[in-house]
Amino acid sequence: MTPGPVVFSIDVLRVMASTVYEHTSPDFAALHGSVIRGFRVVVGARSNSPVFVIPGSGTLAMEVALLNTVDPRSRVLVVSHGFFGDRWGEIARANGYDVTVISSEPGDVVPLDSIVEELSRGGYGAMLVSHVETSTGVRADLMKLTPIARTLTPRQTTHVKEALLKEDITIAHPGYKGKNHETQSHQNTPQKHQTH
Repeated sequence: MTPGPVVFSIDVLRVMASTVYEHTSPDFAALHGSVIRGFRVVVGARSNSPVFVIPGSGTLAMEVALLNTVDPRSRVLVVSHGFFGDRWGEIARANGYDVTVISSEPGDVVPLDSIVEELSRGGYGAMLVSHVETSTGVRADLMKLTPIARTLTPRQTTHVKEALLKEDITIAHPGYKGKNHETQSHQNTPQKHQTH
């Protein structure tokens, strides 16, 4: 599900054609530090917030986020609005988590009351949700989901994609933990906002 073709600006092509630094060199360390500081500014994170650059696919970043933030013996609730939500379930199952999936019809959202009802049954260690489901054009309302998750489960891990470029979300929000951001996704996908 890689979008394309992707057109790069001349500025991006120039950077891609520039010097490749050895990953242990001082030049690379300076560049890496600059990227981390800049990313914090873009997403509104505090200056001491940890940021990890993962040289791989969004799926790899999802797996890294899950395995490094949620106990593998945990029961997890996956809120799926399409392909990437389903992928959360596949990743969690492949890594031995006890997974429950709540899905919506294509193009629709999982109603908040269904999420609250399921989490209220107890025993969940995390809720996993894709912020923007590019396969169906649905956007999960993190401002509503986060307080629910924080009340009923110890952790929420969210797959945040290109919506960062379109709306005001800040990682410094007290409810956001274990986020995974990817930037390779197409930026013009229509979004249906979660309002239920």
